[in-house]
Amino acid sequence: MRAGGRLTWYERLLVADYYLAGLLLLVAALLKLWSRPELSELLLSLYELEILPFQAVLAIDRWQVPVELTIGAIAFYGWQAQKMAWLLAGIYLLFSGAIALASQGYLLLPIDCGCFGDSDTATPALVLILRNVLIALPLLFFSRHLQHYTLHQRLRGSGKSSDT
Repeated sequence: MRAGGRLTWYERLLVADYYLAGLLLLVAALLKLWSRPELSELLLSLYELEILPFQAVLAIDRWQVPVELTIGAIAFYGWQAQKMAWLLAGIYLLFSGAIALASQGYLLLPIDCGCFGDSDTATPALVLILRNVLIALPLLFFSRHLQHYTLHQRLRGSGKSSDT
């Protein structure tokens, strides 16, 4: 951080990436909640490949939307931002791993990950993996002092008077 409390370009990028990751997770959950999709192709692939048992697939299908909605909302609000950044990075990397496993190494073949509910088009697995990794990696460098630039801190600080 530079003198005067101004952020460097790198720190601005980290804060923007944090909000992007939280917003994407929140939007994905809302779209799934609104469209009520069937079981995603990704979960079905992981079941058919015997990577996940059927009970795990059902549990993930049942709890994915509420968990994404909760984590996305908390992250977008900015509460415990550094910990949430690490959690978001873990979620995006976990999704990337699931996509890689489901694609069985055929990364150029399209797959419908079900990230944003039902879709008519599928995206190549490599593009989905790269998108998730490019969102996740900067989150690992989100430091504690950047928490002061979250919505939570801004709203919390607006109630205080500044006499200096």
